[in-house]
Amino acid sequence: MFFSPGCSIDVGEALGLHHAIRWIQELQLTNVDFEVDSKRVADYFYKGRGDTTEFGSIMDSSIYFSNTYLTNSHVMSSLLGGKRMRLHIH
Repeated sequence: MFFSPGCSIDVGEALGLHHAIRWIQELQLTNVDFEVDSKRVADYFYKGRGDTTEFGSIMDSSIYFSNTYLTNSHVMSSLLGGKRMRLHIH
């Protein structure tokens, strides 16, 4: 039996980052490096604004929370393969 995904890969990656940022903020950590597999997510985090799609809305919210609560944190792209998000806590 085959099930199609409920959202695009980029939206899924953006949601993963968003929930990780919110979780880290709830834990009151401030110096965390987020490593994502999606180059689009990492690029949007630093360069993108104004995307009115679901992806842009999720990313804009993630950027807001990161800039407000996690000022010493960074998002990096990992092209190593696999679908994982690594959190480097300093």
